[in-house]
Amino acid sequence: MENKSLKVDQSFLEYLTERNLEKLTNLFSENVDWFIPGDESKAVWFGSRNSKRDVSDFYMERHRTNISKN
Repeated sequence: MENKSLKVDQSFLEYLTERNLEKLTNLFSENVDWFIPGDESKAVWFGSRNSKRDVSDFYMERHRTNISKN
């Protein structure tokens, strides 16, 4: 089990670095319970995520936000 968890962790970081959202989000189940506390009017990444699609949208928005700052 430990090796499988390590492999998933390594894959997550690899896909995140590559910005490979398809492979990244495929690591998540269809239904997720993800909450980032904060004022949603201040930053779009605050709030709840409930699906694989929500996770993908989160990373797409973070990528778009990071690009616009550079």
